[in-house]
Amino acid sequence: MDHVSEPTLHRVLVSQSRLRLRPLLPSADPRPWANAGSWLRIFHDADPALALTERAASRDGVVGMYAAYAEFLTQTVGDRSLFAELADVASEQGAANLPPRLPLGIGHGDYTMRNLFVSPTGQVTAFDPMPLWRVPLYEDLARFVIGFRAVTMQAFTRGAAFRREHLDRCETAFMRGYFGNEPVPLEAARVYQVLLLLDKWGAMASKETRQGGGRRRMRAARVQIFNHHYRSEARRLLALLA
Repeated sequence: MDHVSEPTLHRVLVSQSRLRLRPLLPSADPRPWANAGSWLRIFHDADPALALTERAASRDGVVGMYAAYAEFLTQTVGDRSLFAELADVASEQGAANLPPRLPLGIGHGDYTMRNLFVSPTGQVTAFDPMPLWRVPLYEDLARFVIGFRAVTMQAFTRGAAFRREHLDRCETAFMRGYFGNEPVPLEAARVYQVLLLLDKWGAMASKETRQGGGRRRMRAARVQIFNHHYRSEARRLLALLA
């Protein structure tokens, strides 16, 4: 293994916020994001001749998950009308835009900004793959996009750290890097972004701290902050899907 003395893409993005003075790379530079997309496409297309188990390979299986997430989050977070609308719209768009058998590739499993190093010229070095399953290609794509749109700094500043236009440019460059000259299936990608947002939201809502006192209160405050940000992301995706 080699040592990589470069910042992660997470550090690069955080340095580009409106709260920082010295970005590590210009915020308008699309190369890290496009290269992140290109790297993931190469990884998905690789054929290691491993007998990997397929996971969530059918459209019906994916579409059926929205109602379950919505029910769980309604019980733990509230907002029944929001989660019901998310489930209805995502299920409808998923049925309309996903093929019966989803395109599969080798899943990275944890393709996030913290697992990508970035050079001064925008080249990326990825690490920590967990090639255990063949998964829908949209899964890693959605995990990556939801990851940087729900970055902690953006949640804690109520969306003030990064302009939406900046995050939109990052997503566009990433998707274009992945799909190259092929058409970008935006509806399918966004359907999966809803799924990964609900998954991330559900994981947060299900965690309980056993410590009492200040630790519990801090945890509760953090959950409320992220609930607010996830609601904003859910409404953004609803507007796009509608």
